[in-house]
Amino acid sequence: MMDWSPMEKIPFSVYDFFGYLSAGAVLLSSFAFATDGFDALENELSGTQLLIFIVASYVVGHVVASVSSALLERRLTYGLLGRPTENLFGSAQVTGWRRAFAAYCIPLPAATQARVLAKARDSAGLTDADEALRLHCFGVASKAEHVRGSMSIFLNLYGFARNVSMAALLAALVLVISALDNDDVAATELLAGALFALIVGVVLYFRYLKFYRLHAHELYVHYAEAD
Repeated sequence: MMDWSPMEKIPFSVYDFFGYLSAGAVLLSSFAFATDGFDALENELSGTQLLIFIVASYVVGHVVASVSSALLERRLTYGLLGRPTENLFGSAQVTGWRRAFAAYCIPLPAATQARVLAKARDSAGLTDADEALRLHCFGVASKAEHVRGSMSIFLNLYGFARNVSMAALLAALVLVISALDNDDVAATELLAGALFALIVGVVLYFRYLKFYRLHAHELYVHYAEAD
């Protein structure tokens, strides 16, 4: 007989709230702010309107997640800073403009790098610090429940930070465009909101880098120490 507990009937995860719903809510709220300025904070929604807002936020959040994956992760992070694996198995010396992202570029200790690579070479014939190494280490390390739990936490955190960062940056763009079509007073409010959204977007991007690196760091450390 199948055991249908209440939690098993809920088709949503923690990431649905942190990764999608929150990002969609930020972007949709920027349109309300672009229309009503600070007065938007005083608007009260009926039960039906609130339900529609939640559903719309979730849907828009998926769109934002796709955009953030393509732009913030693949184009910006991978294109300019490299994948976490590349940095964790890189040199300890960070030079040039990458110093602004030094925390993301910190490598594993040389001894830990050597242990991971030696273990992967002996068990799977892998010699390069690439995606194949990451997948192999994930497959081995994630067999432990406590490892899956800790990596899941970092996954939720970096997913939230990346998606809401993208939503905030898009919100800043929406508010700047709206400010161009308003009088001086309204434009000042909108530009103030845009500046706030921009700051939030940049700060959360750095938080995304932090948790993204920690996710990979946790993986390789557990792999190196696993029996």
